[in-house]
Amino acid sequence: MRVFFLIFILLAPVLSRGGEIDGIAAKYRAWILGPSGINHADEFVRDRYQSILGQAVNAHKDADGLKPETLSPEQLATAGRLGGITARTLFPLALVYHLPGGKDLPNPDYHNPATLRKILGIFALMREKGWKKGVNINYGTKKYKTSGSMEVGSSLGLNLLGYGLGVFLMQDELAKADMLAGEL
Repeated sequence: MRVFFLIFILLAPVLSRGGEIDGIAAKYRAWILGPSGINHADEFVRDRYQSILGQAVNAHKDADGLKPETLSPEQLATAGRLGGITARTLFPLALVYHLPGGKDLPNPDYHNPATLRKILGIFALMREKGWKKGVNINYGTKKYKTSGSMEVGSSLGLNLLGYGLGVFLMQDELAKADMLAGEL
């Protein structure tokens, strides 16, 4: 019994970390999506919400244009093309899929199965075209050792932020589709 108690005392901080990390993730998710009781009648909220819905319309058009024959592995391996797919298509769709609408501002994409299929299709297409852990996305690194610049006018993290946020928001759906492990 003493051994069990000692092991429990030693492991308690490690075991509780999952709760801490889950709490941080929940706060971050609420920060991205807004609080559950958001006032859609507020002018600023309404304008922002309409802007997000407008971005989603464009993202749907972009996603409809993503076909295996129009996206080569070489295109996917360029920072600009990948950043465009993730920032202008994947993230806006993941956002509206999880963003509930208001009474006067309905969101047709909120938990919409067709939107989910489209999002999962983007992940599948990226995977089919060679997106995986360790893939060379052709970021120039010649200047990196001396200047810290990745030679693309921005940082690697900002160019791929849409992908990270898309995975974060869609993690449950990716897990249900048995696709999450491939995205981590």
